[in-house]
Amino acid sequence: MVDRLLEDWLAESSPALAPAGRAGGTTCAGCGLAGGSPDDYRRTLPSGETLCRVCALGPIAAWEPDRVRLLLAPELDQGRLNGLVTQLMVDRLRARAGEPVPSGIDAVLLAHWLETLWRRARATAAALPWAATPARVRHTLRALPAEPRARLVAELAALRYLPEPDDPELARFFDRRRALGPPPPVGAPGSGRESRVSRGENR
Repeated sequence: MVDRLLEDWLAESSPALAPAGRAGGTTCAGCGLAGGSPDDYRRTLPSGETLCRVCALGPIAAWEPDRVRLLLAPELDQGRLNGLVTQLMVDRLRARAGEPVPSGIDAVLLAHWLETLWRRARATAAALPWAATPARVRHTLRALPAEPRARLVAELAALRYLPEPDDPELARFFDRRRALGPPPPVGAPGSGRESRVSRGENR
């Protein structure tokens, strides 16, 4: 997925997104999120692919860099990362509202894992200043000749993005997902349990 991500960022202009509406369907092609409001999804043009709000950040991140943080995370693909982050953010909203949330080891591991990812994003920005934001990545890669650019793209195979938790549009998205009701717990990375996201089920 990183090759596609960087391909979008290297384009001449930001990819076009349109409201999904009824025609766009209600299943995300990126993370498998399903159901909920049509406002939870965007349709990419001209392909017509449907993406949830978090996955839709990927193609446009180089033009809206303040909405994401970059990190190196080779153990997770971007779709699974997006799905797990979405569920954890929704669970946090439920906890704050006094609603039922997954309990026990899964919730503990997921919370710890997300904090670890935030720290890794800060470490990535410190170690690779040119990869601190999607806009910087785009500028750096577009300034290179084809051969060194291809080598650098290959070296960025582990590059992922995290959504900014305070983004207003995403806050509304997470709140709509919260209103759908609590799901069963999701296994943390490395726990040996399969995420409902990876099976394409609703959260």
